[in-house]
Amino acid sequence: VEYQKLITRNPIFLERVEGVGFIGGEEAINWGLSGPMLRASGIQWDLRKVDRYECYDEFDWEVQWQKKETH
Repeated sequence: VEYQKLITRNPIFLERVEGVGFIGGEEAINWGLSGPMLRASGIQWDLRKVDRYECYDEFDWEVQWQKKETH
């Protein structure tokens, strides 16, 4: 909880990290990003859904991804 407060409420920390490292979907694909980094860029793709990776097809779940925001 202490760390959560430090990260979510500290204005110095937030000023240093907000908007840093933003990457769009096309750029993420060009850089070969995958997994959470690809989904955070707005690309709704997950190998576990597409390729029936290991036991993931035995569970009812949806791909978690970040909607594209303008920066």
